[in-house]
Amino acid sequence: MYLKTMSVLLLISIVGCGGGDGFERVTVSGSVSYAGQPLEKGVIRFVPRAGTETTVCGAAIVDGAYILDSKGGVPVGNYKVEIRRAATLDKDTALADEDNDLSRSPIAQQELPAKYNTDSQLEITIASGNGKIVKDFHLTR
Repeated sequence: MYLKTMSVLLLISIVGCGGGDGFERVTVSGSVSYAGQPLEKGVIRFVPRAGTETTVCGAAIVDGAYILDSKGGVPVGNYKVEIRRAATLDKDTALADEDNDLSRSPIAQQELPAKYNTDSQLEITIASGNGKIVKDFHLTR
């Protein structure tokens, strides 16, 4: 249990979301399943689309659930959503990845199809005036 808790905390610290930048933010949470089963562990990232001037936001997926509420949540805007199943977590490599480039981290080793991460067509729009959004992702093979 201790190792699982530390892994989750490490994932959250790696993929958080910038704050203190003056953007209106919204808490986003939900569930993630793959082939009808909750995704036990992984990472969800919101990558800004053109016209959305902010950084990548992300959170750990644990037991099929995620929440992006760090530093107030996700800035208002349009995002591509990338979902990755965490196959392994090498603490030393993850900590050395100071620029948050998950493509070089063992966290990015994929067990999900590229259509949900590197070639993702999943999208979300975070609209102004929403305090919280619940968005579930039901992924198929």
